[in-house]
Amino acid sequence: GIAPNVLSKGERRMEKKSGKEVPVSAAAKTHSSKSWLYPDSAMQSRVEKIGNLLIPSFERSLSTGDPSRIHFRFEVVDMKKWNKSTPLPNGVIPVPYQEVQRMQNDSQLAALLAVDISGEIDHHAWNEQKEARTMGAATGAVMLADPALVPMVAIWGADRHEKNKLIAAEDDQNARVALWLMHRAGYDIYQAPLAFWLIASKKPEPIANIPIPLQTEDFYKELGLLWRNSPQTVAARQAAVPAA
Repeated sequence: GIAPNVLSKGERRMEKKSGKEVPVSAAAKTHSSKSWLYPDSAMQSRVEKIGNLLIPSFERSLSTGDPSRIHFRFEVVDMKKWNKSTPLPNGVIPVPYQEVQRMQNDSQLAALLAVDISGEIDHHAWNEQKEARTMGAATGAVMLADPALVPMVAIWGADRHEKNKLIAAEDDQNARVALWLMHRAGYDIYQAPLAFWLIASKKPEPIANIPIPLQTEDFYKELGLLWRNSPQTVAARQAAVPAA
């Protein structure tokens, strides 16, 4: 939402197939030969409400025709063998109903959507960063030195060790932005690690039976590094102290 949301040729073809107003079933056919909207209007309304609250104000303030604007749409879908939300380049975020069902509260659902929104907002940088493959080493080093950019395209040209470092940096950034979006929308940021823990297993299970996933670790790390002195954390500590 900061730079023009320019699409690659392949993404442009996908956008033409899906469009901004067609049902998500058409948009999702690039991922699955059989895809459809989940027939639960209450669940759809809940997802739309939470998703729209998470969209940052700078995105909402852009005019409809602004090339920098991302036209977010949140669609609850039922697709076999696809149980993880995957944003499409035109702003459509298909949310598998299985994910929604596993969430214990709105804050956990907000965490899932916030990560997708964060990735979609960063989308404008993907195409810019692809060009880094043709840049000189000095220019590439300048991009890499800026932790706010986390150049995705450098991942493709890097060796395995550097790829892992850049992917980890991007995951950390998504967690940071997602927590900020949740906080601004009034959701409980401490539910974010639990949300990704709950969807880490193929089938619904008690969280105690699920090995802790890396994404949950990322959220706990960001909460510990950036939010340890937040008003919520301080209030939680004070509440935990027994009365004298």
